[in-house]
Amino acid sequence: MKKLIALALITFTASAVAGPKGLKPAGTGTHSDGRSYDIVSVSCSGSKTPREIIRFEGTKEWCLTDESLCSKSKMRTAKKACKKKA
Repeated sequence: MKKLIALALITFTASAVAGPKGLKPAGTGTHSDGRSYDIVSVSCSGSKTPREIIRFEGTKEWCLTDESLCSKSKMRTAKKACKKKA
């Protein structure tokens, strides 16, 4: 039982500290509704696969690629992208 609790704490701690290590421009794209956007690749600590965040042209908000969260802060959006399950 003690090992199970320790494993749960380690897993929780690792996911709680997951955060962005680096941000790199990754190009541009066009949404299905015709809006163009800029893509930024986010390198996350504890993960080898990068996440992506986007900013639609004409707005000041950064969004997760599924648009479930948008924020004016690029760093806040990058942190949410790292914490979101892939």
